[in-house]
Amino acid sequence: MARISTYAVDNNINAQDKVLGSDSLGNGTKNYTFQGIVDWFNASGAVAILGQNNYFFQSEPTPLGRLPGTISFDALGGVGTLFSAITEFKMSEKAVTNYTLENYVPTIVGETIMLAQLNNLNLFGVYRVISATRDIDEPLFYNVALSFIDGFGSMAFDEFYGIALYAGNAENGDKNYIYTQNTPSAVWNITHNLDKYPSVTAVNINNIVYYGDVTYVDTDSLTIEFSAGFSGKAYLN
Repeated sequence: MARISTYAVDNNINAQDKVLGSDSLGNGTKNYTFQGIVDWFNASGAVAILGQNNYFFQSEPTPLGRLPGTISFDALGGVGTLFSAITEFKMSEKAVTNYTLENYVPTIVGETIMLAQLNNLNLFGVYRVISATRDIDEPLFYNVALSFIDGFGSMAFDEFYGIALYAGNAENGDKNYIYTQNTPSAVWNITHNLDKYPSVTAVNINNIVYYGDVTYVDTDSLTIEFSAGFSGKAYLN
């Protein structure tokens, strides 16, 4: 075999180009494509990005049920679901790195996140996280409730997705407001001073979403009327 230094240098790299490596199981020398290496990075989460965790989108059942390291919908399925139609998903307490995120998950409640397909970042959704509570029947998973803000595309079969804190709203000047209703009431009068007609999501003290009739008084205030009184928070975007 010739010395490696004598081979021609190819700076025109594409995903199907190959490199040589040794199989860790002792199966000899093998070819590895750059696409295969990229897929492995996505699947393993081996490259750490602060504030981002990667998950596999599970849309089909398995003998082991809902798998660790996945996000999924309550009844699985969901391939082709528009990002704009997603209001809740189940998220494993472990990302694909196999690290447990029980201390991290509570910190994203009330924050803005981006959910994006790792091999095509043009396919994404930006959401306000309304709540993240452990599933009673599947305690290794969180039920994450969301309020859609922006995005494009839909969920794809057999793909990996990154979930990361999103600072875009602060950078582009978009404004939001969190209102707290301390006293139980069926009518919430909110002055937000956002100078726009914001989207509204209301939750009770247990972070369960409640739906009411929203009346926009003007661009700086609104009223929400519910069928019964309760206390909680309203997220305005």
